[in-house]
This record gives sequence, C-alpha cells and structure tokens, in this order.
Amino acid sequence: MRALRGAAASFLLFFIVGLALAWPALRWPMVYDDLHLLRTFAPEERARAWWGSWDPDGIEHPGLRPLTLLFNEARYRVLGEDVAAHRLFLVALFALYASLLVRVAGSLGVPEPAAIGAGLLLLCSRYSVYHYAWLTDGNHPLQGLFFAAATLALMAGLRRRSPPWLVASLLAFASAVLVREDALALVPVLLLLGFMAAPAERRALMAFAVGLLAVSGALFVHRLHTVPDAPPPGMDVQSFFVAVRRVLNLVGPESFDGLSRALAWTWTAAPVLVVLGLMLCRRSIDARPAFVFLASAVLACTPALTFRRDDMLFFAVSFAALFYGSALWALARDHPALRAAAAVLFASGVLGGAHVSRAFALNFHPDSARAIRWNAQMLYGAYAERATIPAERRTALERQLAAHGVMSAADLPGLGSRIGRARRNGPFEPVAPGTLFFPPLPENDF
Repeated sequence: MRALRGAAASFLLFFIVGLALAWPALRWPMVYDDLHLLRTFAPEERARAWWGSWDPDGIEHPGLRPLTLLFNEARYRVLGEDVAAHRLFLVALFALYASLLVRVAGSLGVPEPAAIGAGLLLLCSRYSVYHYAWLTDGNHPLQGLFFAAATLALMAGLRRRSPPWLVASLLAFASAVLVREDALALVPVLLLLGFMAAPAERRALMAFAVGLLAVSGALFVHRLHTVPDAPPPGMDVQSFFVAVRRVLNLVGPESFDGLSRALAWTWTAAPVLVVLGLMLCRRSIDARPAFVFLASAVLACTPALTFRRDDMLFFAVSFAALFYGSALWALARDHPALRAAAAVLFASGVLGGAHVSRAFALNFHPDSARAIRWNAQMLYGAYAERATIPAERRTALERQLAAHGVMSAADLPGLGSRIGRARRNGPFEPVAPGTLFFPPLPENDF
C-alpha cells in the first residue's frame, strides 16, 4: 500500500509540473505532422501498417510503426479536434512514464527522492517540450511506457525466477519497437538494467537475452522485407557524439538571454564536473547507479548514427536525467559543500530548464514563423497533394495562414521574405494575434 501511495504521489507531482509547463501551449492548434497524422484511417491502411510503412500519405520517413498509427487514430477518435484535451492526455502519459522510471531507479537502489528529482529534471528539460507541445510526438511517451514496463517485468522475472514475467518483458519490448523501431537501440540498455537489478541471476538473464535478440532480430528482418525504403543502420560517428553532448546538457547548449547563456555554460560543464565528483568520492559513495544510467544515456544515442534530431533524444534524455538525479543525491550525502553545489545544479536544471522550455515551446505557437512555415508547407507546399487533412482542421488551417497573408502556393516566397525580416529584426515573442514573430530559441534547422 505504501508503494502504491508513493507511486500515486509521484504521478500527481509530475502531472502538476507537466501541466504547468504545457499550460501556455495548451490550446495552440495542431502543427505540421499533426495535421495529417492525427485522424481516422481506413481498415486497409491500418492493416498495411503491419506489412509496410506506417504513413499512408508517404510524407514521413518510412518505418515499421503500426502501433503509432493505431495510437494516433485511437486518441483522435476519443479526443477529436480538442487540442487541449490531447495535450492534457500527453502530460498524463508523460507523468505516468516518469513515475515508472522512479520505480526502475528504485529497483537499482536509487533513493526515491533522487529518482523523483530525476523525473523533474526530465520533465523540465528543453528536449521534453516536443512530447507535450507537439501532439505527433506523443508516441515517444507511449514507447517509453512500453520500455519501462519491459524493464520492470524483467527485473521482477529475474528476482522471482518467473518465466511469465520474462515473457511479459519480451512482449512489452516488442510493443516499444512497434511504436518506433529506434527502440532496438535499447536492447543493451535493457540487459544492462536487468543485470544490475539481479546480478546473481546470470543464467536466467542469458536465456532472456537469447529471447530478446531473437525477437529484436525478427522485427528487424520483418522491417527490412516490408519497408525496404526505411533507412538502414548508419555509422555517422560525428552525429552520435553531437547527440551525446546535447543529451548531457539538459537545458540545451543554445541561448537567447543572459540567464539562458549562464544555464547553457553551467550544463555544458555539468557532466564533466559531476563525473569528476563521483570519481573523487568513489570510496565513500555508491556511484554505480549513476554510471549505469550514464552508460544507458550514451547507448540510447546510437540512433543518431543513422539520423539525429532533437525530438528523437527521448530515451537518452531520460537516462541522462536519471544519471544526474542519482549522482547529485549521492554527492549531496557525502559533504556539505557538495550538497550546496548539487542543490544549485539541480535547481538550475528544474527552474532554468522550465525557463528555457517556455521559450523553446514558442516554436509551436500559432503565430511563430516556425509553425507558419511548417503549416504552409503542408497546405500549399511540397506536401499539399499528399497530406490527408480532416476538413474541419483544414478550414482552421486556411484561416490561420490567411491571417499571415498566405492563401496559395504563390504566397510562399513572400512568406519566406517576411520570415527573414523577423529573423533579423523581430519580434522574437508573441505580440498580437496574427503578427508573425521569430521564436527566441529556434530549432537547429530553422
């Protein structure tokens, strides 16, 4: 009963924090990929997602993601065009995922306050904005729930020597892969976490590893045959190291004001300083959980060898937050001076991260140059002929773009000129409805 109350309390805390972060964006309209992915699908489209690429419109990167398509349709059937309800649902999903991470960390010996602190760092990370502001990216928390369930089931199966729990872990992991195939990168992470939770059960873990590799290999081969256009595994080492560097800076390396510059510098130095502190104090503290999560964060960056984008850092940021949460707690228990430094870094990650997240979320504001350009591409640009957009949403989108002088493909060059002026001269924050602004913390490719 105590564990249940603790889980409920952590979920409520994460939901409240997530709601506070998402509140300004709660009623912002759908953006870009949302426009054609959140809808109902024909029976043949649902069936084809299991034997081909997941996007019937052929706009998104090819991949085997049938559960993403089913998830998108299910939430659209329930929530319809109510964007506030969609975002509240994503906040709840994210809070549930963070609560499960608390249980995962606790299974490795991380004190509950440290694990909850890690959950707060995760929610307030600038990279988490994608998963509550951009509706399409709500599939990442769903994938996270499946992976967290797989991890907890594996730990229970090893400790109880229970084959049904191990089978449940395999099924949950397969579900995570069928949401997004980049979950295959988490195979070594799952095995590492299982080993750390039950190091004496090596024989059972080896048997599970055989099953896990068989399931993962079968899904990968199925993807090769059914989605031949999907990108094969890559070896872009530079992109991988860029991803690792970005993940370990939870507030992000970019800045837009004095406070964000100080935060960026602080968190650029943070991984080096925290690892150094753990090494210096290794005789008086147990740093193993922190280093396990650090290794997991690095391993979770391996999809960047093929393709790197900030919204694909969901798992890597999750493990980085667990690394910082467990490491700062261990250091704080060792020495008063370290306690003060750990408290300052933690506060900067939560409060400073929230400050940066608020600015980054403006990319999705309906008058943001980013959102307007994205939506114009979908309605009048390169994807106009392929995008299947529900009628009510299309009408609202036409009104949104018309307010910015975009009523046909002929208006796109003029929009580009206005975006260029806003980039140079501002405004850099919302001014009045219908007034174009350039986001203060734009995405890297914008």
